[in-house]
Amino acid sequence: MNDLKKFGKKLFTSSVVAMTLVWSMGLSALVPVAAVAATVDADEVEAGDLIRKDGSKAVYYVNSDMERAYFTNGEWYMTWYENFDDVKVLAKDTDFDELFPPAKIAAVQPRPGSLLVKSTASPRVYAVLPGNELCHLKDEAAAKALYGAAWTKQVRDVEDFILGLYDRCEDSLDGTEPHDGQVVAYADDTETAYYVEGGMLNEVDGDLPAFVKVQVLDDEVLDALEVSEDTTTVETVTTIESEAVEEEEEGGDTTTTTTAGSVTLGLATDTPTTQSGLPIGSTNIDVLKFNVTNSGSSDVTIDEITLKRGGTGAVTGLTSYIYDGEIRVGTGKTFASDSNEAVFSVMNKVVKAGQTLPLMVRLK
Repeated sequence: MNDLKKFGKKLFTSSVVAMTLVWSMGLSALVPVAAVAATVDADEVEAGDLIRKDGSKAVYYVNSDMERAYFTNGEWYMTWYENFDDVKVLAKDTDFDELFPPAKIAAVQPRPGSLLVKSTASPRVYAVLPGNELCHLKDEAAAKALYGAAWTKQVRDVEDFILGLYDRCEDSLDGTEPHDGQVVAYADDTETAYYVEGGMLNEVDGDLPAFVKVQVLDDEVLDALEVSEDTTTVETVTTIESEAVEEEEEGGDTTTTTTAGSVTLGLATDTPTTQSGLPIGSTNIDVLKFNVTNSGSSDVTIDEITLKRGGTGAVTGLTSYIYDGEIRVGTGKTFASDSNEAVFSVMNKVVKAGQTLPLMVRLK
């Protein structure tokens, strides 16, 4: 084993102000890839479909604007789906950027009420609500009231670039009543599930799939909400919201709201397969491909990119480079032994408004 430099799972952080990219098993290894996959034509893809490229493991959700959003990891995917049977496979040369451009909200959040999330840089814990919204849990008592005594087992650390995609509630959840998006039940009648919507309990009409967690809460908490005369279908509980473009009406006209210089990063569908180890002396190894997308109305200049190595194993002695196609961008860097980071100058790379810049990480 001494002739291997282990990589394991990697975490890369790229920054212009605060841009971050994750390269991990969660993104690049969502679904097993068959040796031969039956492909479909792009015109067979409809809003609400799941897609991936033949040979790629990254799975995307297609929203109502025919834009793609990726699943941050397999666990989040499994809060929405039981398996990968319905994923449509497209040919390797399919131009996703042209046919299914990145959504404004580029990542699919876990199903509301399924998990709790927090930043790696803060102890604050958030519940996931519909409408791409996160609500801070006021304290441990609130978390226990809404997610049970074992609530800590549902908390997942999330990088800031993911949390930054979602809105924040104005008020914290104090645990006195369930929040929208939760599926709940009374302790004395766990067979009857309720979906919390609009601050009311809507009985779920039908049998929920096993991957939907039903949270059994105290009567006092559930009785804080009225039981609606309406029911909620299983499909409503398990369907991803197609919310990619924020729209507002002004004077009878519908206008799209965008932010100038809105930059997002996403793992490229043709990123190299995660390396589990490399022999000493290996050179010219492409390990990561990602896209810098500027969805704003003005050009954005990237001054530097910071890569942060995470997981097990060391990469001491290997020099990393950033490439734009076959053109090397800036000088090579090695990872610092204390911070596991390498900061690259990218020579003022400009990402035009509405365009995507693909970049590659190469080890030499």
